[in-house]
Amino acid sequence: MHRLPWFPSVVAVALLFVSPIVLAQRPVYRVFGQVYLPDGKPAAAVTVQITASSGYSAQTVSNDQGKYEFDSLPSGRYRLTASDPARPEMQVEPTDTDVSRAPGLQVMVHLFFRAIADAPVTPPERPVVSVPEMAQRVPKDAEKALEKALEQRRKGQIGAATQSINKALAIFPSYFQALTVRGELSIRQGKMADALADFSEALKMNPDFEPALRGSGFCKLQQRNVAEAAFDLERALKLNPLDSDAHLYFGIATLALDRRTDARNSLEQALQLAPAGAVTARIYLANLNALEGHYGAAADEMSKYLTAQPDAPNAERLKAQEAQWRQLSGR
Repeated sequence: MHRLPWFPSVVAVALLFVSPIVLAQRPVYRVFGQVYLPDGKPAAAVTVQITASSGYSAQTVSNDQGKYEFDSLPSGRYRLTASDPARPEMQVEPTDTDVSRAPGLQVMVHLFFRAIADAPVTPPERPVVSVPEMAQRVPKDAEKALEKALEQRRKGQIGAATQSINKALAIFPSYFQALTVRGELSIRQGKMADALADFSEALKMNPDFEPALRGSGFCKLQQRNVAEAAFDLERALKLNPLDSDAHLYFGIATLALDRRTDARNSLEQALQLAPAGAVTARIYLANLNALEGHYGAAADEMSKYLTAQPDAPNAERLKAQEAQWRQLSGR
């Protein structure tokens, strides 16, 4: 089976962080993330704005690592964007997120600058996506449109990539690989319902297409359909047991279902496969240990996360949780 490139949703879109302290508080939300320049470097000292249809509006400035955060947000749908008066030649695709549909009280959203006048994209020498080993004859024009979309996505040109995908699908509507990529682009924009619709359509054409199963599971997790999410992610892992993202999301889903053994196994596997990329798994392992009364182990996992992510936007809150667990453990 040919696999499409996957940009971990940890980087593109929402993830939840849950701790007993957070669960004990009133339901207010926190949105945080990083802003990136077209070359992939952090966008420091840019203005990040968040707005809601209710009229709520706030703004902040990214730090030297491009990180930002908005705290104490009420439930609802928000739009995020960023701007830099010093670099008017760049703009950010606005990103929408509905915090009330996320399975936690904290939502991660990354923003990507792109050049307003992008240079023409040169197709790679070799096809990014080959014709799958199925009875599928993809027209060359559709393949080229998908290749261009993948290159545009790599550069953070989300709107242009979506247009290229739509062109590929107009040429070949049963192009399930293109549907899957469009779903991934919708995730980056916080459009979970649109993403899930594309993944579902792709799976009708190829029920064993692992990237679509993983994407479907992630969307269902964000929509709090944790049982269905776990089902899709488990199928994805049977097809590709080395997918660290699928292990991370499956661990989150099964922890929510109180399937603790499955959760622990997958979270630990995610860390083994991608120690840096799946470092978020340590927060869930910490909470799992705390649920089982292993407060020392919970504190150790939190310490490992904070060592790997010392500048995490919620670092102070997590340090307080670690200290509480150490006190409960007696060490």
